[in-house]
Amino acid sequence: MIRKILMVAALFLLSAGAAVAASYKDGFDAYSRGDYPRALKVLRPLAESGNIYAQHSLGLMYEKGQGVKQDYEKALNWYYLAAEQGLMPAQNNIGSMYSKGLGVKQSHTEAAKWYQLAAEHGLPVAQFNLAVAYENGQGVEKNYELAHKWHLLAGQKNWADSQNNLGWMYENGQGVTKDYGIAIEWYRLAAEKGNPTAQLNLGDKYDKGLGVSQSYAEAAKWYRLAAKQADPKGQNNLGTMYAQGQGVSQDHVRAYMWTYLSAQSGMADAIKNMEALDKVITPSQRQAAIAGAEKCSKDKFKNCD
Repeated sequence: MIRKILMVAALFLLSAGAAVAASYKDGFDAYSRGDYPRALKVLRPLAESGNIYAQHSLGLMYEKGQGVKQDYEKALNWYYLAAEQGLMPAQNNIGSMYSKGLGVKQSHTEAAKWYQLAAEHGLPVAQFNLAVAYENGQGVEKNYELAHKWHLLAGQKNWADSQNNLGWMYENGQGVTKDYGIAIEWYRLAAEKGNPTAQLNLGDKYDKGLGVSQSYAEAAKWYRLAAKQADPKGQNNLGTMYAQGQGVSQDHVRAYMWTYLSAQSGMADAIKNMEALDKVITPSQRQAAIAGAEKCSKDKFKNCD
């Protein structure tokens, strides 16, 4: 009889677990498609009953003001509940809020502690954040060797930002022996994932022939990819290549267009380059370049060349 009761209880728990999972999926799907009222309706009771994933999702909604009034303190409360049960993304998010001073007094020391907790359990974004803390000496003593350690762990898990930073560390000999070849390998991994900073860095290496055979065509290729992600340096560098005819056919209209886009971000080098280009293009070319830049920006760089 006791055995029968235990079996019924076990089946009940399994059924309840499946129901909770299905309910959370319903809430998460609603959140993912932007149906925040539905997500809130489903996730709040789950969070209040202790579901760590629902608690984390509510934290996100309060942090971003999605379906609720933005409230950093409430976001932190939900993150804490999930973090105390070991949810790594919640631990990392608490670190981020301490770092930015959102809902709590800014403390890089507290941020580093939370990053460390999630990083030690293998969360790549927390490993990246902890590595950056060691790079900059924020909340911890500056230590390039430890920065390299944590970037390497995240980079090996394909975290593109850490892969780019590893490239920078090998390029500049920070915590490691300077090695352009290894720097290029890390930059390329991140650049091929679409990281605009890595694309810019890889383009720069081809531009200067550092760690690779010098190639303006390859430089222009990578600068263009960064430029199309609204990277101001990539835009300015691509504009310079069009102005000089390096890796691309010389084209002052395209040069002005990309330089103009970069200058809109306030980049000083781009503003100087625009002044130089103003001396070699006609008013009609300038008008065409600005129109092209505005269309590029409006189309989110989908049809720019």
